Amino acid sequence: MNPVRHVRASLRLVAVMLATGAIATPTLLIMLFTKGGGLGARLRIQAWWSRALLRIMGIRVQRDGSIEDFSGVVVSNHVSYLDIPVLAALHPVRFVAKSEIAQWPLIGMLARLSSTVYLDRSRGRDLLRVSNELSRTRDLGQSVLIFPEGRSTSGAEVGPFYPALLQWAAKAEVDCLGVAISYATPGTPGASAWNACWWGEIGLLRHFWRLLGMPLIEAQVSIAPQPRRSSNRRELARGLWNDVSLAFEPIDQDPPPPNCPWPDVRPRGADGQVLLNARGAGPGSD
Repeated sequence: MNPVRHVRASLRLVAVMLATGAIATPTLLIMLFTKGGGLGARLRIQAWWSRALLRIMGIRVQRDGSIEDFSGVVVSNHVSYLDIPVLAALHPVRFVAKSEIAQWPLIGMLARLSSTVYLDRSRGRDLLRVSNELSRTRDLGQSVLIFPEGRSTSGAEVGPFYPALLQWAAKAEVDCLGVAISYATPGTPGASAWNACWWGEIGLLRHFWRLLGMPLIEAQVSIAPQPRRSSNRRELARGLWNDVSLAFEPIDQDPPPPNCPWPDVRPRGADGQVLLNARGAGPGSD
């Protein structure tokens, strides 16, 4: 990283920590002293923090479609930890995340403060607990965000959606709105798949430090024109996958940035191109 980007990253990191500290105390007080944990207020604070984070980090969001008046389940592809503040800045939502995130430094604390629902994928019956919590969230009039790919990708295209992650939405026949998100990093050497996306064996802390030094990150959020609902989880997953895939703008995959410290673990064909969606289109296995 050149000196200019190093200074930019340092200043932004200080600003991020100040913004995070500004929301931590009021959020904790709301959790402790408000009936039901003050879910709505915590999600509004999360939205404010997300908008502040985007400004601090030089992330410009371009949106196609409307989401402000939607209430239900927001379903998105997943390519980066940036997806969370980008989407939360547009619409207050409660996230469903893998349980490992709870152990991450700082991010785990922020996720707990913002009422993230953790799913332990090693325990099949944990889906029942998560479903009950999401039902409570819906009863409180709040929206939920799910990444049904089950992992973040390099953004070559939208990966399969796992129907099991949409079981609650299908059973309750809740409105589900497809959202596609992608990124571009103009002014930064290397492809956006390496600069903005977080996947494979890319280290989180080092990636975040590089990202803080970038002059500009452009996020494209495309929202499906209509929500879907279905009592069949596979049918729901297939329809939402189609909606997100149609709206998705593929992220440039090559070349890696200069002196890239991470291995390229993506499958490639004989022509050297990244294989798209190696597990097949549409819903994945349960």
